[in-house]
Amino acid sequence: SRFCFCSDEFFILAGKKLPDEEYYEGYPQLDNGVGMITSMLGEFKDGMSYISEDYGTDKRLDFSIATGDAAFPYITQMADTLCRTCPGLSGRVYKIENDFFGHTVTVAGLVCGCDLVSQLRGQKLGQVLFIPSVMLRAEGDMFLDDMTLEEASRELGVDIVPTKTDGYGFISDIMNYKKS
Repeated sequence: SRFCFCSDEFFILAGKKLPDEEYYEGYPQLDNGVGMITSMLGEFKDGMSYISEDYGTDKRLDFSIATGDAAFPYITQMADTLCRTCPGLSGRVYKIENDFFGHTVTVAGLVCGCDLVSQLRGQKLGQVLFIPSVMLRAEGDMFLDDMTLEEASRELGVDIVPTKTDGYGFISDIMNYKKS
């Protein structure tokens, strides 16, 4: 048994393949983001096997997703899979560079509202912009730079919805979205 685990970001920055689920020994450090991408990919794959019976495949939605540099290829892969499975979905994923803390910071949990707004202003965002809930403080209403979710939404002119950071929640949040 290990007493510590390398973070997902460690493997990504090293250009190494993410370890499989067994490596994480039940994900004891998942709350710290350690193994989060591997866990999310496994849950997403499992959730996609039930999408027809759970949601049907006729959902219509034009959406966008913003994430940090580290998760970008994985979130893009999941969004593409979801859109291929449900032809009424049209989505795009945007990689947000961290200007606030510096470009060496690549995790979505440290993306600030100012970077989100400045990099997405003028982009095609569709009906809704999904962001991982870890971009917001624990209370779920504000980014680390004190910009509120409502301010960012107003600046971009689109509904912004935080999504769960597990594979099932990712599917559910997109498939169950309804304009509020």
